[in-house]
Amino acid sequence: MPNQSTRRQFLGSVGGLIWGGLTTTGVIPILASPPRASATSIESDLFPAPPISVAAFNQRIARIRSQMRTDKLDCLMVSSVLNHAVRYLGFFDPELQGRASGSSQLVSVLLPLEGDPVLFLQTFTAAEYLRPRAEASSYVKDVRLVGGDNQKVLQLAADQIRSWRLDSGRLGLAGGEIDWAEHLFFSQLLPCLDHVEANSMLNRLRIIKDDEEIGLMRHSAAIGDSAMVEVERYMAPGVTDRELYARAMASMIAAGGEEDTFVLMGIGPNQNAMLMELIDGRTLSKGNVIVYETLPFYRLYNTELAVTFSLGPVSAMQKRAADACQAAYEAGVAVTKPGIPVSNVVDAALAAFQERGFPSFTHTPGHFIGLDNYEGPSLRSHDTILQKGMIFSFHPNLVIPGQVKQEICGILLVTDHGVENLSQYPPRGIRVV
Repeated sequence: MPNQSTRRQFLGSVGGLIWGGLTTTGVIPILASPPRASATSIESDLFPAPPISVAAFNQRIARIRSQMRTDKLDCLMVSSVLNHAVRYLGFFDPELQGRASGSSQLVSVLLPLEGDPVLFLQTFTAAEYLRPRAEASSYVKDVRLVGGDNQKVLQLAADQIRSWRLDSGRLGLAGGEIDWAEHLFFSQLLPCLDHVEANSMLNRLRIIKDDEEIGLMRHSAAIGDSAMVEVERYMAPGVTDRELYARAMASMIAAGGEEDTFVLMGIGPNQNAMLMELIDGRTLSKGNVIVYETLPFYRLYNTELAVTFSLGPVSAMQKRAADACQAAYEAGVAVTKPGIPVSNVVDAALAAFQERGFPSFTHTPGHFIGLDNYEGPSLRSHDTILQKGMIFSFHPNLVIPGQVKQEICGILLVTDHGVENLSQYPPRGIRVV
């Protein structure tokens, strides 16, 4: 690999500095791990524990039920196969959800307005050996293993609704994956049941994070930051995209990143209109622009960090795009505070972007984030008012095939009076390495 002594000396010279909990001398963030929920049995020590405390989960359920009363819901059913919506209702084991038998499985939580919730876990064989793991990773005490297909889960849920005498009540359906099938099923099986869409309700609740969730996302952001330090240290002509990918992945996994943790990368300029492309063994060369994005999951919570690098001098068009994206980012951050529509953030960013001669961002300029990479409503929503505890990824970007690949990113936490970037990696339009 060509000599990069000057840059490496600089990176090494800040080795004694700590950036908000991470060190540039290694890949491990200097953060105390948030306390794990205490195990309730010997078996619990063998399996993943829920990422939040019992108290925090009970407060979450209380908030959900308060909103259910407002929306006149007697019961809420959240179902998930691939998505993470069901985790918000108390099931936190990603291996059991879709991997225990080698294929996707349905998990549904039925939450009545009064009384205990029920969790239905489809396991095809309803193997009893899965029960200790399911119970250890969930705060729902009534776990029912269901052998068979998705329809069997819905049948048992319908039976439970009848037993609660709610079959003439109002049921909210959420999860975003099989809601359409649930509507059809319950229309036929429980004809007196009023079933309505509840994703918007759940999404509004999910995007406001409590203190424990914020702590987990801080830790995730520190993992991504330390990985980006390692990537910048190693990036140079002659390195392949696979080597860079491996560096970041090894760093994040070693620092506590979980199974869903991954990396995205775009190398340009080229004719591809996407920011990110397949990793295929390409060798970096002088003049390349690399958009690098780390997406670490820590205790099921996700953040992301996108940085644009240039190997050597930056073209005039790339510099214009980088300056425009940085100005857009700063304009959006400047207006972020409680009480404003989230669309104001995008509007302010877009105005700054257009002032510099570019009509629009190429891809979405950001999204709420947490248990999912994309959570809640669009950042262009005029009806979503920013509140303390909301966290969103904000990443103005531009792709001009053959000329520009550019993105800048921050993980923004709405505070009492403004905003805090959970990432300590300095946001900059482009970094020359």
